Amino acid sequence: TYYRSRSGRKQSITASFPNERTLVFASNETFLKKMITAKPADTGIHRLLRRVDLARDGSLVIDFEKLAPLIVLGLQAYPDLPPVFDEFLPLPGLVTSVEMSVLVRSDVDLQLTLGARDAKDAAELKTLADRAKTMAQEYVEKEIIPGLKAGEQGAVGDALARYARRVTKATLDRVEIAQREKELSLHARFPLDLFATGAAASMFFAGSTPVVQRAAAPEQGNKAAQVLNIQLSGGGDPPRAPAEGNKAARTVNNLKQIGLAMHNYHDANNKFPPPARLDKEGKKPLLSWRVAILPYLDQQALYQEFHLDEPWDSDHNKQLIERMPDVFRSPNQTGAKETTVYLGADGEHGVFTGPKPIGMARIIDGTSNTIMVVEADDEKAVPWTKPEDLKYDVKKPLAGLGKMKPKAFLALFCDGSVQSVPLDIDEADLRALFTVDGKEVIKWQR
Repeated sequence: TYYRSRSGRKQSITASFPNERTLVFASNETFLKKMITAKPADTGIHRLLRRVDLARDGSLVIDFEKLAPLIVLGLQAYPDLPPVFDEFLPLPGLVTSVEMSVLVRSDVDLQLTLGARDAKDAAELKTLADRAKTMAQEYVEKEIIPGLKAGEQGAVGDALARYARRVTKATLDRVEIAQREKELSLHARFPLDLFATGAAASMFFAGSTPVVQRAAAPEQGNKAAQVLNIQLSGGGDPPRAPAEGNKAARTVNNLKQIGLAMHNYHDANNKFPPPARLDKEGKKPLLSWRVAILPYLDQQALYQEFHLDEPWDSDHNKQLIERMPDVFRSPNQTGAKETTVYLGADGEHGVFTGPKPIGMARIIDGTSNTIMVVEADDEKAVPWTKPEDLKYDVKKPLAGLGKMKPKAFLALFCDGSVQSVPLDIDEADLRALFTVDGKEVIKWQR
């Protein structure tokens, strides 16, 4: 039994369901009849199908020799391909089969096998695969990184560039390429967290624009800076004085750098840092997460000077407090210079509730809907190495927030974005933003 469109023409899509698990379709009735009445054969596609590992979650096989002539014709029809692809033009003529499969458990296991006519062609495929990895790295260096640096000048631009390099290298290093006689195998395993990190990074890069940097020089009178000042003020306030505009831009840049360091830490550890480094018994908090991200803020030398098995105020560690990196100092602060108001969200189901660190996969409310770090009020400032954050009150979620700028407070979200959260936000929405897995419906629109 088979089905075709109501037009009645034989040259129309035709389908059949030989059993409950199989769909067969063809471009016309004649082809379909041949397919559903075909006798057993030993063609290329049959041999490929018999090799499929049914334990995998998904598989795709292609008898590529049948498609190669069509692809070659297609490439000939488009002679103006970028020169960078010239060395890959022989590829269709080298491949005879494609086998691809995926297995998803705690990580994503991808397997791609390209068949060739002989070992010589397989060796040429390996050369092209290795070259593709190199070109991917070169593309990031020549095209992506200059764009990031143009969008964000100074420390943030440099941090974005380091992050792009790290993510690219981490991804490419996971791709294993091997030749086995007439086959080329490409295998890669990616932690599920890496996909979430990648998505967050894409959103972060997309949100990094020159507007923030231009706002750092509002004395030029440019309109973009004035618009940003209005946005950062939490509503329709008039543009503020140049000094205030500089402070706003510096605060945003500081939080962005912290966000990048958090994501770099996540890339290396598959988790964000825990709220505190604990003693050997796993009970007493020793050092803040701010110390943990120092290597990802280009502060490796300072990090190595800490005695990580001692508390923040030990005789040795307290000597390092005065060397607080500038990124942890809000320009809005007035208290002791070694203190910070960039505090983690420490509350029930928060990112820094602790003691165990959490990864992207744990943030089921969505990284763009979850606050990680806030600019707290001046009186909430703590020594930057001290393992202490903002313990928000479920009944009074705005406690300790909102005095640094009119009508709003700044927050770093788990996707790396920095948002101005208005003080008149619905308290239910704010509580939802502080939790990682509340599954709330948030009405607030950023």
